[in-house]
Amino acid sequence: MCSATRSRSSCASRDSVSASSAIFLVVLVMSRLWARLKDLQAAARPARITLAHHPGDGCWPHRPNALTMCRMESGFDHAAYSTILFMDSMVALEGRPLRTLPWHEIDAAGPILVLVVPQVNAEIDKRKRDGRLSKRAREFNRLIGPAAEAASPTRISDGPPAVDIAVASCDRIEWDVLDDLDPEEGDARVVAQILYARDVPRERRLLLSHDINPIAIASRHGLKARKMPDHWLQEPEPSPSERELMRLKGRVNELEATQPEFDANIVFGADEPLQLYQVQELSNEERNSLFYRVLSQNPKQQQHRPPFATVLFEYDDEYDEKYTSYKESSVPRYVASVHRYIEAHFSQIPFSVRPGTL
Repeated sequence: MCSATRSRSSCASRDSVSASSAIFLVVLVMSRLWARLKDLQAAARPARITLAHHPGDGCWPHRPNALTMCRMESGFDHAAYSTILFMDSMVALEGRPLRTLPWHEIDAAGPILVLVVPQVNAEIDKRKRDGRLSKRAREFNRLIGPAAEAASPTRISDGPPAVDIAVASCDRIEWDVLDDLDPEEGDARVVAQILYARDVPRERRLLLSHDINPIAIASRHGLKARKMPDHWLQEPEPSPSERELMRLKGRVNELEATQPEFDANIVFGADEPLQLYQVQELSNEERNSLFYRVLSQNPKQQQHRPPFATVLFEYDDEYDEKYTSYKESSVPRYVASVHRYIEAHFSQIPFSVRPGTL
């Protein structure tokens, strides 16, 4: 504290020096703390930062020649594989099991890396409850599960050639750059994710598909593509009607193997020569006569409703309508076909069934 004998200006100068020293110390401590924090962050960071300006080489793509910050280090070394292949969902769902495919037709020496982009994984997942494809979808999920959990390739065939499978990592897609593709269309999403896949040089990417549309899209965007051969497909499953026919045939074979055989003789009691009767159709006059004869023998009944309804009394409210239908429809139909009934009656032949000899 300044004494009374000192001037006011001297005290003010001394206070100013003390404040400046305190500020300097605070700034020095903060700068050292900040430097230490950056050292700790750099030591804990699992990825390195690189610069690139080529969309599709593992960087977040924007416009050509734009420098952008890139991704974490690769989960595999692409140089360790002779062929890097991106498969579509039909390879897993319609092809033979991946472990048994003739991969040597793609690359005889190997090793081969099969990558699965997120869109393909999603399409296969949707089939897990599909009646026809659910088994194949679940088999594929079990196959790729270890690779997804380890975030690195997993061996599925020792070959030759050796084949690994892995889940592909993809950068965010700039759809305004791919303005000819529809983000809502499955094949377009597959090709776009291959274009923006990480860790694989663009010239090494190969699409394997059995469908023409994704192959055409990939070729249009400078990707190599190959159609899966037909002999890679699994045998077609029988249709529901074919499965039912097979079931019935199996049941017949079962019955034939377990049930006793028997033989029977059918003996007809007709005299020789066999006589058949043919009755001519009635004329209009005969029809009218028969019609009125039937109605006269089956006249309309009169119904009387009692003043007090009883349980024992039956009264049909629809009787008038029923009799009208009988008169106008049933009787004329009978009169028109009565000759056939007579013909069938007199043309019957008696027969008997007798045990035979095996």
